Amino acid sequence: ATDCSIINPCVLSALTAVPGTCQIATNSYTVTGNITFANAPTTGTLTVTDCHGGTQVFNAPFTSPQAYSISGLTSDGVACNVTAVFSAEAACTRTTNYTAPSPCTCSISALTAVAGVCVPATNTYTLTGNITFVNAPASGTLTVTNSCGGSQVFNAPFASPQAYIITGLTSNGAACSVTAVFSANAGCT
Repeated sequence: ATDCSIINPCVLSALTAVPGTCQIATNSYTVTGNITFANAPTTGTLTVTDCHGGTQVFNAPFTSPQAYSISGLTSDGVACNVTAVFSAEAACTRTTNYTAPSPCTCSISALTAVAGVCVPATNTYTLTGNITFVNAPASGTLTVTNSCGGSQVFNAPFASPQAYIITGLTSNGAACSVTAVFSANAGCT
């Protein structure tokens, strides 16, 4: 008997990796592609692994090209790769690089609050500040609320940073807090 793999070794000639768009609800994406090979082993598995830990496994017999799809990967905007390898012939492997999509979940990274001076005639002050955020919802409102009273509402579309001003607040020396929240994504607060 002759081992033909010596004469015609397995060759993994191409591996593509196409990242999908970030899914807002889960901040995840799917990477898809094709694996092109010749003289594949007749036993074992073909495993495709993404740098985020996702895998897809195919069992022999193998047919080229083989499409793959790995979902539930975290959108983080970093350089990543996909590797394909045959278990029965570990030297038959290939890696392809790609960049994951940027995070798509709404996030407020900064919220400032500056209390103005007390106006003696009315015993009131003005509160001003900025809200810095990414991936704001495309609809709804952004509401800034002072726990000691007063609020300001902004309608979509939103631009970061967003300046706000709340006037006529009572000067009473109380400790107050400011909250910003998007109505279309209450978790973005």
